[in-house]
Amino acid sequence: MRRARPVDAALAALATACALLPLTSLFAPIDFIRPCLLMLVVVATTGALVRGATPLRWPVPLVQAVAGLLLASWLDGRGHLWHGLPTLDMFRGWSHLLADALGTIQSYSAPAPATRGVVLGITLIFAVAAIVVDAIGVTRRSPAAAGLPLLTAYLLSAANSGTGLAVGYFVFAAGFWVLLVGRQGTSAFRGWGTPIPLDGAERRTTEDALALRFVSSGRRLAVASLALAVILPMVLPHLPARFLLSGLGRAPNGVGVGGTSRLNSSVDISRSLRSQSDGVILRYRSNGGAVDPLRVGVLTGYRDGEWTDTETDQDTSRLADPPLGVAGGVVLSTVQITVTGNRIDPPQLAAPAPAVAADLGRVQWSATLDGSIRPDRRPDKYTIRYVRVQPTEQQLQNAQTDPVGLADAGVTDTDLTVEESARPTLDAILDKVVPRGSSAIDTARAIQAYLRSPAFSYNLNLLPAIPEDGDDPLVTFLRTKQGYCIQFATAMIMMARDRGIPARMAIGYLPGHLEPDTSWTVRGTDAHAWPELWFPGLGWLRFEPTPSGRSGAAPIYTSAPLPTGPSDAPTTAPSAATSTPSASPRTKDNQADNPGGLAPAVSTPARLWHGLVTLPAWAWLLLVLGLGAVGSLALPTAAEFRRRRAVAEAPDDAAVAEAHWQSFLRQIDDLGVRPPVGSTPRQTGRFVTVSAHLEPADVERMRTVVSTIERARYAAPGTAVGDLAGPAHHVVTSVTRTRPRLQRLRAFLNPTDGRRQVHDVVAGALDAPRRAWSRLRAPSVRRRDRPGPDQSR
Repeated sequence: MRRARPVDAALAALATACALLPLTSLFAPIDFIRPCLLMLVVVATTGALVRGATPLRWPVPLVQAVAGLLLASWLDGRGHLWHGLPTLDMFRGWSHLLADALGTIQSYSAPAPATRGVVLGITLIFAVAAIVVDAIGVTRRSPAAAGLPLLTAYLLSAANSGTGLAVGYFVFAAGFWVLLVGRQGTSAFRGWGTPIPLDGAERRTTEDALALRFVSSGRRLAVASLALAVILPMVLPHLPARFLLSGLGRAPNGVGVGGTSRLNSSVDISRSLRSQSDGVILRYRSNGGAVDPLRVGVLTGYRDGEWTDTETDQDTSRLADPPLGVAGGVVLSTVQITVTGNRIDPPQLAAPAPAVAADLGRVQWSATLDGSIRPDRRPDKYTIRYVRVQPTEQQLQNAQTDPVGLADAGVTDTDLTVEESARPTLDAILDKVVPRGSSAIDTARAIQAYLRSPAFSYNLNLLPAIPEDGDDPLVTFLRTKQGYCIQFATAMIMMARDRGIPARMAIGYLPGHLEPDTSWTVRGTDAHAWPELWFPGLGWLRFEPTPSGRSGAAPIYTSAPLPTGPSDAPTTAPSAATSTPSASPRTKDNQADNPGGLAPAVSTPARLWHGLVTLPAWAWLLLVLGLGAVGSLALPTAAEFRRRRAVAEAPDDAAVAEAHWQSFLRQIDDLGVRPPVGSTPRQTGRFVTVSAHLEPADVERMRTVVSTIERARYAAPGTAVGDLAGPAHHVVTSVTRTRPRLQRLRAFLNPTDGRRQVHDVVAGALDAPRRAWSRLRAPSVRRRDRPGPDQSR
């Protein structure tokens, strides 16, 4: 039973479960909890049984792996087993499931759907983590080293979560690990011998008392360590998270391997908005001021209230110039932007539409029929040239949708599909807001004006559905008149399609904010969606139904009829991005972003911090190395401080010599020269001379050191002691030259005096509350102990 160590196995299993518990924040639903917990029970039980049956260590993880494999095959290999045993077909099926799980992880932001492949992958991760932690912490009895795989398992979730994990995840995982370490340490402590002969009863009493003191000290250190681990992150500023996976770790405030942001669906936009992240997505400079919103993709498929990406044939040729569907005679103005610090996952690229030219350096790219640019890897910087369509009012009025020829222009039947469950509500609203006989452009303008009216409000918190509306989110929005860009864009797209105007949803980012250095910064909360409507001869035109407090001014051609007449040359209309929207402050509820406006005045510390968190990878590496070099000097600095303080606090020359002597002994001890315990100064001097192979000059200095400390200790009071610091320093330097390089480095970076100084500081800080409480209680204790009038007589 003692060799099986079932309690240690249970603690290891609980620590593993708590370390991997944050995976529940990355996937939904959490159907994988039951098989994972069952896997932990099987691994822990199997390990205890095997340890109890044999003293050998190597069979334990082997049998645990076999048991875990059998359990996983019974859970996820049904139909591919041979008499309950795994087969080659089962492993082929697993490979397909795990490949599907990888695709899910890379395609969805957290929480990703827990598909069968995801459940299998998480179960196997639990099995491997449980076996490794049990093998290191229980079988090999090295629970401290088991903290590394536990930390790795914890970071698997923490490093791919878009938001900070709850403190409970860390506290419970670290708590069970500390219990495992403490239990193992107590067992080892009880096995130590004692130089004092004791009988059985005395030995048990003494061991229990010593073990109690040992455990009490360990508990205090453990509680203090956990408290510091929880409190320090609350005090220290947070740097951007750096994600390990490009799918789950898609939060806009992070810097991931191969990108940090991707908008594949309306759900991704919602998460970006709700994240409240100020993480920088990209920066750009423009030769024409603020630009139009930066589009990363087009969504045409709508089902159950969600927009999703649809497959678009790739066109490896260059971008269309002029854009597809734009006829001759339409005035186009060209704008160029240069993007730096791009943090968007491939195959997406943020660019205003319609783009007519792109320069991504050495990165290969292709273009889709909808005008989106698809790089094969993430370019850190690139240049885009796009055009602004500036139609006249006559061109807008003449652009009536004709079903014939739509396919040739890249318009599909999906661009005219209306959600049937919402059609009655759409028709009722359109009959009220769109005059009969209106042209296509007047219809679109009326729909946009209706949605931008004061009756609608922008809010990330959607109101609950009205029972008579059923579960249709579009109908609910049109009834409650509260939502964000997804709902406003969806409503306009469906209304336009209901009137025969092809429409689709564009997703991307608002123009961002102008920084003091004249660059524009786009952040995670600038994620946006807007409708694009098709007009023959003009192509896809952007509309903006979202209220101006969030999106700014709508394009001028969408708001009112443009002036016409002989004196009206084609108007060079500023885009929505060039006009400055109202600069209402950001709030959590309405997300007023002031896109395209001037950034507020930034203090110098804030500007420095902003520059720090956006440093490139090589600068971060240099910064980390520099901080590491500075941190490595902490203990040597503390050691020097302790030595100087000991000398400064010495009351006389004898005490000063004693302080230097003790410092000398600790320094040579750090270098591996350790005189026998209880040695006199002369014995110590001879030992150092022989062990360190001192040169003749250094031998004389060693004699000077010994004679000086002897005078300080044994001479009559008032006798001149002499200088011990100088000769002792020379001897330490000579000893250092005779030591191996690694030992010299260890002695410099990890001196005993430095460790003791840090220990004293930490102990003092931990004891400060008790001392303060004692001082507060002292007056009341004195009053209580003071004799009364009767007692004094």
